[in-house]
Amino acid sequence: MNPEMKKYLFILAIFAILTQARGQDVLFYALSDNASLDEPISLCKLDTATGEISIVESFAGVMQGNYMAISPDGNHLLVTSKNKNRNRGGLVQFSIADDGSLTFLRNRFKPGGMPCHVSFTPDGKYAMSASYGDDQVSLYTFKDGVLGPQTDQVVKPDQSKGHYIQSGPSSTFVHAVFLGQDKVLNFMIEDGSFVENPNQLYFSLPQGYGPRHMVFHPNNMLAYILNELDASVTGCAYNADKGVLNEFQNISMLPDGFEGNNSGAAIRLHPNGWFLYASNRGHNSIVVYQVQNNATLVPVQHATENVNWPRDFNISPDGKFLLVANQKGDSISVFSIDQKTGMLTPTGNRILMPGPLAILFLP
Repeated sequence: MNPEMKKYLFILAIFAILTQARGQDVLFYALSDNASLDEPISLCKLDTATGEISIVESFAGVMQGNYMAISPDGNHLLVTSKNKNRNRGGLVQFSIADDGSLTFLRNRFKPGGMPCHVSFTPDGKYAMSASYGDDQVSLYTFKDGVLGPQTDQVVKPDQSKGHYIQSGPSSTFVHAVFLGQDKVLNFMIEDGSFVENPNQLYFSLPQGYGPRHMVFHPNNMLAYILNELDASVTGCAYNADKGVLNEFQNISMLPDGFEGNNSGAAIRLHPNGWFLYASNRGHNSIVVYQVQNNATLVPVQHATENVNWPRDFNISPDGKFLLVANQKGDSISVFSIDQKTGMLTPTGNRILMPGPLAILFLP
């Protein structure tokens, strides 16, 4: 081998080592509810080798937003928002560029409060929102990349507090969590309308549990519901063909002996399906569960360092890091995830941000 070829191969080897050490940057959006911010949506990046995070750019267009959703094709972002006069609420649509930057397109506001959750149907034909203050869930068309008008809504008055709405794994059924009713209402979508699922109109939880969010396991046979008021997680067998939930476990999110005020906030499953995480506001912790072969949960850790009112958190697509939105800590902090146990270790990496409420990774 001639000297020039040896030199060339050496340079390639060094480049490969440096690239591996640096890791790949993964982008995510972080949303602040701070009314004083002109640009409350931040595009951030995570280094998947070091866990370092930083803000790339920030964007205007929403007022005290709550939650975000990316369209199935990855080209659009919806954010819940109030209007400038704060007397109407709804959704704001942005287009997403290849580098993650956002361009405001349109909003859909209506009288009343602001939705607290938004999602897309898997086929991208509809967007759905849940409104805590208005006791309802709403359905919008989404055609050719355009968020259309509302086509239907389900209102359950008397403090039913709609808190979450999401399609199930089969894409046939939609599940709406009403905290004040202690129920998960089950629907299908037909011709732009919510239609009750005849197999199970709703799944009931004990009075006062206050269900808030839910997640589906990658095997499509399990669902886990976070109960905000009871600070517990309810595990359910899920029949994806019928859209039916059946409880098999309820487990506390708190350590033994805790007696202070607390409310549950967010729930996420690790991409591998072996670990489940939920956040406590009051105890200020992320509880780590291992998912057993029989689907039951076993708590293995309450991570508390650098956690202050964790209204939301999310897991990097590679499953290596967990990022916590500390609403009262005005920061986003980073934990590494042990791939064998699911347990969390603080990395010490964080960014400062007033009142972060939601974290959403780009696909």
